[in-house]
Amino acid sequence: MKTLSRKERNFLEREQELIDLALDIMHEEGFVGLTMDKLTARSDFSKGTIYNHFSCKEDVLSAIGICCLNDLNSLFSRAMAFKGNPRERLIAMHVAYMLNARLKSDQFMCVLSCKTSTVKEKSSEKRQLISTEKETQLISLLNDLVREAEQVGDLDVLKSRSIEAVTFSHWATSFGTIALMMHAEESQIVKKLDVEEALLYNICVMLDGLGWKPLSSEWDYLDTIERIHNEVFAQEMEQLNHQ
Repeated sequence: MKTLSRKERNFLEREQELIDLALDIMHEEGFVGLTMDKLTARSDFSKGTIYNHFSCKEDVLSAIGICCLNDLNSLFSRAMAFKGNPRERLIAMHVAYMLNARLKSDQFMCVLSCKTSTVKEKSSEKRQLISTEKETQLISLLNDLVREAEQVGDLDVLKSRSIEAVTFSHWATSFGTIALMMHAEESQIVKKLDVEEALLYNICVMLDGLGWKPLSSEWDYLDTIERIHNEVFAQEMEQLNHQ
């Protein structure tokens, strides 16, 4: 790995400081409230310095999305190391996704927003390439787990069309559940549900439907969740409990 010069380290530290300030603005005013002028007013840097880092607010949003993807890659890698069968490790990934969304809710929707044409057209080509690379890493982790489940006989991928179709179904189920639980909390049905319990239920319904073994009737996945909390994400669970 290349050793960064002091100038390069200072540049990256300044950029992260600006990203953190942008997140503060978004937390208070939403994405619409984020402007380059407000970012300049919040920071100790000149507008020219800020534009050396970001060409526009969409470029800032793209940078935030990359930070979220970096966090997810780290969490997913830890989930993959969980000592369990492929289905348990997949559930660990869903727990990781849920924890990231709840602990860093302002970043959660940024990843999807970065894929819209409005953001892509204005963000730098370099950041778009980095975002694609990070997303590919995440997808590869999930694809590898699906392949492993197939190899050990826990899943018949041919019945599920393709590995990519299985991976997409996981993302869609997890994202949809978490987004609704976090952003439609005033809905009468959402009010009555716990985020993690709802996520585990939806994931298990999908996995049982795919025939991914062990089925829910054959395994105590509530115990699996407890182990994941204690063995993999104890620090994140403590942070969540103190929010």
